[in-house]
Amino acid sequence: PALDDVAPERIRDELSVALAGAGGPRAIELLAASGVFPRLWTGASPAEGEPAPWPAQRLERFARLADGLDARLRAGAVDRLVGTHATLFDEQPSGGAHLRRFHERGLVSNRQLRAIESLLAWRRPPATEPERRWFLHRFGALWPAAACSLESARPVAYGQRLRRLVELAIGEADRIFAPPPLLDGHEISELLSLPPGPRLGDLAGRLRRAQIEGRISSRAEAVDWLVALARGLDEG
Repeated sequence: PALDDVAPERIRDELSVALAGAGGPRAIELLAASGVFPRLWTGASPAEGEPAPWPAQRLERFARLADGLDARLRAGAVDRLVGTHATLFDEQPSGGAHLRRFHERGLVSNRQLRAIESLLAWRRPPATEPERRWFLHRFGALWPAAACSLESARPVAYGQRLRRLVELAIGEADRIFAPPPLLDGHEISELLSLPPGPRLGDLAGRLRRAQIEGRISSRAEAVDWLVALARGLDEG
């Protein structure tokens, strides 16, 4: 009952220790038995006499997948913590709202918040090469834990999917994670005679995504693609 009086930094540190290791599922089981879960995450306790719901099987699958990764890719403590929180919030009907409350209390960092939100928005493992490339770019160094978290909800063909992600992450790293832009904002503005503003930003973002997904790979292709896109939007 006095948990609300404990400093958020202390709670955050204790959760990091408890949930980031292979014993994360067991830690959640103990927190549920004590009533801390789901109250700490949702702000509400289960009805008296009713056991707290907790996604045991999914958490255990996530821990098993994270442990089974190749040593070069194995999810670190921060990665596992993000994946565990994403699993817990994903199981709640108002997961996004609960996550924002959790963050406002100082229980996850800004970086972890962004990563968890991205995982909650990505409903399934990437299935096509453009999706895989964008997935890797979006999650960066967190992608192994993100892959495990998504696959824990839909455990189908994980080995094959992971192999394809690994091949892209290793073979196309320079073109996926932080490639130099094919055209910068000033060049796009001059090319399309557009002033700085939301439309310019939208077109630059679409161009960047097309580059990451492998649909264009040269400056000349970027110019042609962008002109065609702008023309199509104007006509539409």
